[in-house]
Amino acid sequence: MSLFLLYLATIFLIIATPGPSILLIMQHSATYGVKRSVYNALGGVSAALILIALSLGGVAFLVQGIWVNVLSILGACLLIWVGIKSFKPIKLNAAGEHHESDQALFKSAFYTGISNPKDLIFFATLLPQFILTDLPYWQASLYLALGWLVLDLSIMMSYALGAHLLAQRLSVGVLNKTRMVSGVLITLIGGALLSTSAYQLV
Repeated sequence: MSLFLLYLATIFLIIATPGPSILLIMQHSATYGVKRSVYNALGGVSAALILIALSLGGVAFLVQGIWVNVLSILGACLLIWVGIKSFKPIKLNAAGEHHESDQALFKSAFYTGISNPKDLIFFATLLPQFILTDLPYWQASLYLALGWLVLDLSIMMSYALGAHLLAQRLSVGVLNKTRMVSGVLITLIGGALLSTSAYQLV
């Protein structure tokens, strides 16, 4: 149990540190509201669970050498694309609501979460250290995945709530500027990953 608590403390610090997924859900919550940002959170968590499953299944160890860099370049390009999409100002429809489907919110968060294949290697090196050896492997893996699921959803929705409360005092114009700032940050993260991966490939 102490090992599992250590795992929860470790991933809490990892998840709570703002990255592209946190920036995106804050942006979406400020724009579309907390309720609709749930789709954002589900998209990000789904991507993480897929990477966790692949890592615990040993797939990460098959992705080595040049393929890590190739996948990293593709993932970085996808991250840049997500960031650039945020440059587009939001508009209101006749009912005063923002145009963006729930599916689009889910997909953009999923793409952001799944776009860095280095996360696959990260999970592969982190998670095995917290496997409870006195349990069957599948059961210990399930505990790790569920722990990530609960903490990831909780932390992301906490950020979403905070962004929404702040956004209630802002105009649409200010929200658009905020979206652009977060989009620039996401794009810069993608650009940094792209340059690093391209350099390693060359």
